[in-house]
Amino acid sequence: PSAVSSGRDSLIPSRRQQLEVALRMLNDLVSDPVGAALKMDPGCTAQFVEQFAYLVPSTAEFEAARRCCGDGPLLTVTEDFVLRCGRVPDLCRRLEVWKFRLDFTERCRAAGARMRALANAAEALQTSRAFTE
Repeated sequence: PSAVSSGRDSLIPSRRQQLEVALRMLNDLVSDPVGAALKMDPGCTAQFVEQFAYLVPSTAEFEAARRCCGDGPLLTVTEDFVLRCGRVPDLCRRLEVWKFRLDFTERCRAAGARMRALANAAEALQTSRAFTE
């Protein structure tokens, strides 16, 4: 049984509810948010990474869940999420790197589009009869 069903809750109720709601939303986007984070799934957005990073359990939450649940079968998605995240070394730093990578790529695309527009404008000015006469 899970920690909740056995009466030993590793999370305060408001945090559990927050995780349950947010995980439902993330699971609509990605079937395995923790797995996506571990492989830095290129199909995920920076917004997904931000939302995921906000949910990462604290060390205290992980330790409490580990004490309550051990390595036994888990019945709730929340318990599974807390324990899986807690076992990933430097998860928050990994998420920061992933977010930076996604932001950097997007900014490069946007800068490239602006540079092409500027090059097109410069070419239009160079070939304009008003400026060549």
